[in-house]
Amino acid sequence: MQSKVAHKRGLRKIDAMNVLRFVGATAVTLIIAAILFLFGQEVGIRSVLFAFFSNFFLMLWVHWLFRLVKPSLTSPYFEPKSFERGGWSYRSLGVVAFGKILKALKWDKTGRRAQFDGSPASIVMLENETRSAEAGHGIIFLLMLGLALYVLARGWWDAAGWLTLFNFIFNAYPVMLQRYNRIRLVRIMQRMNRRSKGAI
Repeated sequence: MQSKVAHKRGLRKIDAMNVLRFVGATAVTLIIAAILFLFGQEVGIRSVLFAFFSNFFLMLWVHWLFRLVKPSLTSPYFEPKSFERGGWSYRSLGVVAFGKILKALKWDKTGRRAQFDGSPASIVMLENETRSAEAGHGIIFLLMLGLALYVLARGWWDAAGWLTLFNFIFNAYPVMLQRYNRIRLVRIMQRMNRRSKGAI
């Protein structure tokens, strides 16, 4: 009897947390949407400033959204595909150079990477971070792409150009960088697994 009561209480707590997460995610979404709308009204949706800073507003939105919702990033989509495993396609597109620029600008989450100690657990942590970062930038990429297509349909070629340029810089290349990093991390994990099996 007590176990059933405890189970019901546990379910109620989960339901309450889900409601709070939904309310929080909705509130964050509405706030960022309002900020984007007001900012667009102030500087103009066709301006370079809007195309540039809208990415940062959306990054802030994704950051808080993921903290509230805590999405499960276990989709097969995140697993490296056969054509990616060598990494040459990303290197040829300048993804490695892009990563070096981010490091020079201290934009590579050095605080989190400082927790990396070479252990299997820290490698798994970094691999999970690449999934989260890729998912966030991927969502923003699609949103900005939709906005670019909208302004293009309106005949605002200048706005479409700026939105597309900054979308590639702030979202497309970060997505590719995270996938490239994941390829390397998966290789390290595979080597560790082979060594652990060989040691048994």
